[in-house]
Amino acid sequence: FKFTSQVDDTIEVKFVHVFDDVPRPFFVAPHVGIPTGDYHYSSGIMTVETSQHRKVRFNYTTGIGEFYDGWGYRINPFIEWRPSKHWRLSVELDERHFFDLDACQGSTRALDTCRQETNEPSKRSTDFMTRLIRFRVLVAFTQDIFWSTVLQYDNLSNDLSLQTRFRWIFEPGRELFLVVGQGFDATPGDVRAESTQPIAKLRWTFRF
Repeated sequence: FKFTSQVDDTIEVKFVHVFDDVPRPFFVAPHVGIPTGDYHYSSGIMTVETSQHRKVRFNYTTGIGEFYDGWGYRINPFIEWRPSKHWRLSVELDERHFFDLDACQGSTRALDTCRQETNEPSKRSTDFMTRLIRFRVLVAFTQDIFWSTVLQYDNLSNDLSLQTRFRWIFEPGRELFLVVGQGFDATPGDVRAESTQPIAKLRWTFRF
């Protein structure tokens, strides 16, 4: 079901049913493994989105339902502000909570405890949460010169990443990119800078 207003604001509600044949165990989070098996699960999802023509744009997605042999819900708000034709700022939160998942023990580096080759794997009822926070800034100096920055945090890995990119389009097919990426270990109480990755790229198309 989807409703769209005359100014392109939308509300959408949908029902999703998934069948997943898992031939070998895999991990959806550290120490949360999905054992081999056939899984059927269903969920309901609702999205509310305002028109892209608005100076302040809002999108909110939420859902609740089954997840493998457990259940969970999701909240995903997004807001974007365009104070002028040169600036665009946005922030997004994607948070998912899962409950009663009959997960096999172990880690992503120790799959043996999740295998069902000889014996049933050791399993436990597990609750966990994932959180992704993303902040973006885009500055358009002209129609051909842009500067964009993305800051992102992931709670599963405690990674905080920053990427800033400058793009100059001299003419179609000929452009310059300057990119700097910086990673951080954002473990609470012990935040440390990690790898820095500067990149320069010139794209030049020759026409004959």
